Amino acid sequence: MRARASRRLFLVLGLACILTTATLLWAEGVHLCRGDLEGPALYKSIPAEGTTERTVMWRGRESRFPLKTCLLCDSPLPDHGRGGPEFTLEGSVIRVCGPECQAKLREMGGGRLDDLQEKLAQAVIQRDKGDYPLNTCPVTGRKLAGDADAVDQVYDNTLVRLADDDAVDEFRKDPDGYVLTVRLARTLAKQRSLPGRSGNAGR
Repeated sequence: MRARASRRLFLVLGLACILTTATLLWAEGVHLCRGDLEGPALYKSIPAEGTTERTVMWRGRESRFPLKTCLLCDSPLPDHGRGGPEFTLEGSVIRVCGPECQAKLREMGGGRLDDLQEKLAQAVIQRDKGDYPLNTCPVTGRKLAGDADAVDQVYDNTLVRLADDDAVDEFRKDPDGYVLTVRLARTLAKQRSLPGRSGNAGR
C-alpha cells in the first residue's frame, strides 16, 4: 500500500515537472508544433542528471510497452497490454503474460535475449516513428532528413532519432535525459495540437 502511494506521489510530481517545463517553454516562445520542436533546446530544459528533479521525472514516467501481447509467446497481455509481469532488459521494460513465460525469461541468455530486444525495438520504432515529435537531432541539432538517414536508438521503450553515428556516443552518456526530451516533446506537441491553438500563435 505504501509503495503504491509512493509511486502515485512520484507520478504526480513527475507530471508537475513536465507541465512546469512546458509552461516555461511556452512563455519563452518555443515553437510547439508537432515535428517542429528543437531537440537540443528541450534537452537543456531537462533537469540535470543526479538531481532530485531528474529522479522525480524519471520515476514518474510511463513504461509505454509497445505491444498488447506477450513478448515471448504472443498471447494477449492482461488489462489490454497494461498488465503482466514486468522486467527491465538493457534499458527497456518488457511484459510477459504470466508466471510460465516469466520463468522462461529468467532462464534465457545470449542470442535469445538479443532476439527479444530486437523484436521489442522494432515494435517501438513502428509505434513511434509516425508521430515522432522532433525534426532535429537532440544531440547535434541537425535536421532529421528522413527515415533512411536517421540513426534510431530505442531506450526505455522510447524511440530517439539521431542525425548520425557520431551522436550515438553522446546519447549513451545520458540516455535517460534524451528519452525524457522526446517524451517532453510529445507532451508539448499534444498540448499545441489542442483545439484553438495554432502552431504560429504569437508569431
